[in-house]
Amino acid sequence: MVALALEDLELEYSRQVGIGPKNQVVDFLVANRVYLEIDGEYHKTATGVQQDLIKEKAIRRTGLPLLRVTTQDVEQRLEEVVQKIRQALELPPSSLLPLQESKLSGTSRLKTTRAT
Repeated sequence: MVALALEDLELEYSRQVGIGPKNQVVDFLVANRVYLEIDGEYHKTATGVQQDLIKEKAIRRTGLPLLRVTTQDVEQRLEEVVQKIRQALELPPSSLLPLQESKLSGTSRLKTTRAT
């Protein structure tokens, strides 16, 4: 789904990109400017959380932003995910952008925050 959306936007991307000394795999590198990680159930496990911390540390060293979305975001709110990718491409380097789901008035919305 995401790959097709990126192709529709005519954005170059790489899938399953190895990064860091432990060669952690990131789901996408978009336009050589933004890392995109799609978090499924594995990312909620203790091992997944630990691997994500290692991966985020390696990504920070590159100076490129990271955009995290959930599988549910991709499946149910793809247009919003694409918009967040576009916004991330406009950001200066060294931004870490987890895309978080927040429940507001019974509806699900995506929220972008910066981690330091």
